[in-house]
Amino acid sequence: MNMIFAMNEGTIPFNNFLEHKIESISKAGFSGIGIWDRGISDYLSRNNNLSDLSRILGYHNLRVIEINYLKDWANVRKDRKEGLIYGVQRLCDFGKALHADCITVAAFGKEIIGELAIENFRLVCDEAAKYDLKVALEFLPWQEIATLNYAWKIISSSGVDNGGLLIDTFHFFKGGSQFTDLYNIPVEKIFVVHVNDFAFKNNHYDLITQTRSHRVFPGQGDFDLIHFLGHLHKRGYVGPVSLEILSDYFNDLSVDEISKIGFDSLRQLIEQAIKESESLEYE
Repeated sequence: MNMIFAMNEGTIPFNNFLEHKIESISKAGFSGIGIWDRGISDYLSRNNNLSDLSRILGYHNLRVIEINYLKDWANVRKDRKEGLIYGVQRLCDFGKALHADCITVAAFGKEIIGELAIENFRLVCDEAAKYDLKVALEFLPWQEIATLNYAWKIISSSGVDNGGLLIDTFHFFKGGSQFTDLYNIPVEKIFVVHVNDFAFKNNHYDLITQTRSHRVFPGQGDFDLIHFLGHLHKRGYVGPVSLEILSDYFNDLSVDEISKIGFDSLRQLIEQAIKESESLEYE
C-alpha cells in the first residue's frame, strides 16, 4: 500500500480543538492530515502560534497534505487582484509554516469566464510557487466547474507546473464525471483524493444538504469506491487518500471513534481496491 492514509480535519466536527483532532488522527494510524484555514485561525485565536502547531504535528508524525481552501478566485477581475493575492499569501504562509504539500482552491462561482478562470488559476499557482507549494483545484457539482474534465481544462490550459487536481469522490460521482475521464489525466497531476461515501436513499435531499450532512464512511454507502480507487492504483497513484466526510451522523461520536472508524474503513477500502485493480482493464 503506497498511498498515503490521511484524514481531513473537517471530518471531525469543528467544535473540537485542532490539537485534539491531530492527536486523535495520529493515534488512529493516519500519517497525513488536511487542515482547514478556519481550524488554524481558531488555534491562533487562542494565543497559540504556527511554530507550536508545527511542533505538535511533528510530534504526532503527521504530514500536512493540504491547507483548505481558497474560495473566491475564479471570477476575480483586475481591480480585485490585490485581494486575491492576499488570500493566496495567507494560505501559503500557513502552508509554509506547517510544511504542507499544497493549498487547495475550490471551484465556487457561477457564470465563470473560462479565460479569466485560467488566468486567475495561473496567478494563484505563480504566487504559491514562491513558497514551494502546489495548488490543487477542487471541482464542485453544484457550481459551474462541476466536473473533472472542466477542472482539468483550466489546469492544463494554465501551463503551470505546480497546479493539479483534488478529486473528491462525492463531487466526482455527483457531478457526472466518469471513470474514463480519469484516463486522460496524468496521474502525477492528481495531488489529493478525498474519499467519502453516500447512501442513495438520501438522494431526495438537495445537493448542498447531501454534501454537508449525509456523507458516510466508506462501505456505508453506494458509491463504487473500490472501482474508483482500483483504477487510480492501477495507474500508479501514490498520493494522499484522505477521508473528508461532512456529516451530521458524527455528532454523537467521540473524536477518537470518528478517527478509528475512519481509519479502519479506509484501510479496508484500499485493500479491496488494490485487489480489484489486478483484474481491471482500462475502458
